[in-house]
Amino acid sequence: MNFWANWCTACLAETSDLIALQNKHDDHVVILGVALDGLPDEHGHEPGEEGHAHAERPSRKEVLEKVTRAMKARGINFGLI
Repeated sequence: MNFWANWCTACLAETSDLIALQNKHDDHVVILGVALDGLPDEHGHEPGEEGHAHAERPSRKEVLEKVTRAMKARGINFGLI
């Protein structure tokens, strides 16, 4: 399982390694990505917002659309939950 979010630079840095791992061991390995977009961090800050302002939280549909676009743009080939 890989926990990630669009706003997490460390998460995005490891994406290419996970894609390569899935490609190399596709018959034997299942990588599941758990997208944390739309959730506040451990300090209660809303991710991706300038100055961590507390604006209205996006709907689940909006978050899923954003995550799906990001996965396509980055060529993420592993499952999403």
